[in-house]
Amino acid sequence: MDLLKPHISTDFYKVAHAMNVNMEGQSVAGLHPVGISRMYLGLTPRGNSYFPYDDKMVVFGYEFFVHSLNNTWKKNFFDKPWSELEEDFDVFGMMSSETIQESVAAKFKAMHELGYLPLNVKSLPEGTLAPMRVPVFTIENTHPDFYWLPGYLETTTLANTFVTSTVASTARQFLKIAHEFAELAADSTDYINFQFHDFSQRGQHGDEAAVLSGIGHLASFKGSDSISAVYAASQHWKGTDKGQMIGGSVVATEHSIMESLGGAFGTDAQGQIDAWESLIDRNQDSILSVVTDTYDHWEIFDVVLPALKDKILARNGKLVLRPDSISEYRESNGEHITSVEMQLVRILESLYATFGGTINSKGYKVLDPHVGVLHGEGVTLENIESYFTAMTDAGFSPENLVFGVGAYVYSVKVSRDDFAQAIKASAAIIDGKEVAIFKKPKSKKESFKRSPKGVVSIHGESGEYTMVEELTFDQAENDPENKLRLIMQDGVVMNPAPLTDIRELIKSELHK
Repeated sequence: MDLLKPHISTDFYKVAHAMNVNMEGQSVAGLHPVGISRMYLGLTPRGNSYFPYDDKMVVFGYEFFVHSLNNTWKKNFFDKPWSELEEDFDVFGMMSSETIQESVAAKFKAMHELGYLPLNVKSLPEGTLAPMRVPVFTIENTHPDFYWLPGYLETTTLANTFVTSTVASTARQFLKIAHEFAELAADSTDYINFQFHDFSQRGQHGDEAAVLSGIGHLASFKGSDSISAVYAASQHWKGTDKGQMIGGSVVATEHSIMESLGGAFGTDAQGQIDAWESLIDRNQDSILSVVTDTYDHWEIFDVVLPALKDKILARNGKLVLRPDSISEYRESNGEHITSVEMQLVRILESLYATFGGTINSKGYKVLDPHVGVLHGEGVTLENIESYFTAMTDAGFSPENLVFGVGAYVYSVKVSRDDFAQAIKASAAIIDGKEVAIFKKPKSKKESFKRSPKGVVSIHGESGEYTMVEELTFDQAENDPENKLRLIMQDGVVMNPAPLTDIRELIKSELHK
């Protein structure tokens, strides 16, 4: 992730917080109290009214963000000569005044000369669960001249962390549901690592958002088509997960492939048999995923697959059938199919009738390992249980079906408001004196809007964290029970927790 110009990646009102004004011939803070030298801010999930599936948020993506932030500032600010950066600050003058432009540019020039981000950043351990109203991330300046920097970074911090943490929380819910149905109707849970596959990149708000979202998915699952997310994750966790798969995918067709095969062989039943036979003959090994609805979905299941049964069973790998849009009318038997759930059940029944399978120890049908199904149309947390329920009610193990998760659930349904994430200041040093500061509006939303007060320490275990507030800096720093860990200090980032460990932690806490 490369935030090209990190020094201007903020809301404009934050810029004025960094300006100085002349006061009795002395240059002082323009908006903060005169004599301020330190600011301490925390990021807190305040509520989950938009995410009703859980009362806890997965702490994930903060280490990745800090590593990316530090690298971006180094590459695109500190490692560049000031002469190349100076004109970037002209935008402040365009938007407001030369006074702000010149004042803030001087602050950044001083930080450029310093050569690093003068910050201490802490977070709760990656993969743990944070109850609402418990801070998960804190940031403070370490040099008195840059008291404004933690607040200046609020915008980019929220913009680049809420996606990952919310997607990771969503993926955890998919994982939780998958394990519940595996306990009911499967002999193993190994398949779950790949049961939900990330197809969301093309529907994200740009490539960087796709990376952030894709990494959130990878906290729980290994199946992903997001190359950029897997690459970014591999760079972040480089050396920590040797030999472990971060994310993987399979050989798969799309409609243009099936259209071209239809053009070469024909779109009638015999043409499709010939087309599918050609495809199978050229791909004998490994998993092959094929879309089924380019022309007549049910003709594929009723005519084409039975005709190619022997070839499919002779392959060294699984043929995965992927319906996108299924006709509600099945011409072979005149049946009207009125729901997605019933369509999926009918697909499983058709494959079992054609290719056979086994009955597992819990009494549920498992398709022959040469065939499987991928459903990737409109999968959400609202409907996933009904799909699993329909499948198991019909006597099929949940391992028969893989789901493609798209941009609707990982982009359209993801917002900072899901967990009402906000960054608020709670402590400062003014004229050499520590001050506990806070927000507590007298309104109906007081309990929601209230911020922590003073420096905080987080006690307890994952999922049961509690906040201790109104501490001094030294008290929090020397608290042996404090679960907030240092992840960056003065431009030096700490080694990330291994992704394998994070995944295992998330899996182990599904009951919470």
